[in-house]
Amino acid sequence: MFIDAKGKPCPQPVILAIRALDALQAGETLQVQVDNEAAVENLKRMAQKKGAAADVKADGSCWIVEIVPAGAPAAQSGAGLSGAVATGGAQSGAGLSGAVATGGAQSGAALSGAVATGGAQSGAALSGAVATGGAQSGAALSGGAQSGAALSGGAQSSLSAEEQAQQICAAPARGPVIVAIGSAEMGNGDPKLGKILMKSFLYSLTQLDALPQTVLFFNGGVRMTTEGSESIEDLKALEAQGVEILSCGTCLDFYGLKDKLRVGGITNMYVIAQTMAEAGNVVKI
Repeated sequence: MFIDAKGKPCPQPVILAIRALDALQAGETLQVQVDNEAAVENLKRMAQKKGAAADVKADGSCWIVEIVPAGAPAAQSGAGLSGAVATGGAQSGAGLSGAVATGGAQSGAALSGAVATGGAQSGAALSGAVATGGAQSGAALSGGAQSGAALSGGAQSSLSAEEQAQQICAAPARGPVIVAIGSAEMGNGDPKLGKILMKSFLYSLTQLDALPQTVLFFNGGVRMTTEGSESIEDLKALEAQGVEILSCGTCLDFYGLKDKLRVGGITNMYVIAQTMAEAGNVVKI
């Protein structure tokens, strides 16, 4: 199945994809064409939540996201019924004993009761293992359709397509980590303790496996990048590992420290605001 979702903002491509996945026939895959990377990421996230595979291919200025439901192309993987299984058919009082197999193995499960005309199940229980990917107990079958159990590689969501899409689109793509420092002291309380904690924090940053992209210093925080700071060497170590160190120029001027900057560069409030707005996570000290 193919969906042209170009020009549609989130959550529309995700809603269309969720509805289409519910309507797919056994063995079918879904292709969704979109023209923005946010939609690509949201579709990939949706596929992952549903246990499906997603493959992305560039298509000119667009992308095609192919979603392969779990268990495709085979509708039933390793599970079969020998005997009579009706889809929307009438099986009145038909007993199926020892005829349910998973991967060729005899499960000994019995289908008892009656399947009424029109495929509706009346008191029929399937106990044992008839499911793609695992055993299901107490799965009710109605006209060949699944009711009360997940048979195709994933649990059925009780949320509407719109609700699922809103949850998926609300999850932001992870961007860079930015550390914003507005004081020479960490936390509120004793100033001497605050300075000790700040020095320890900046040293600890140098030891992280995942380093921040940028460390911003503003207001009293610019004292950490200027002459007299006990953290100059730690900040230089971060800079040597590719971390951007930036101090607010207005703040340096205010405190008379512009000519005493010892590490990093000078920036302005526009860049500070832009850097924080585009961050995936801002750690503010």
